[in-house]
Amino acid sequence: MRIADQFDPKYQGIADDFTAATVALGALVTRVIETAISILSGARGIRVATKDLSPRAQT
Repeated sequence: MRIADQFDPKYQGIADDFTAATVALGALVTRVIETAISILSGARGIRVATKDLSPRAQT
């Protein structure tokens, strides 16, 4: 999110800081989502491997 409005020059730094913070937050949320997807994928792989090994352990 970018603040498009022009501010009094003495407040422009606040608008720029807000923009930088929202960009950083967006990047952080993206990394969290990517990590969560990776964890879910790994958990699914473990679940499949567990199901595959379960019958073998019973024999």
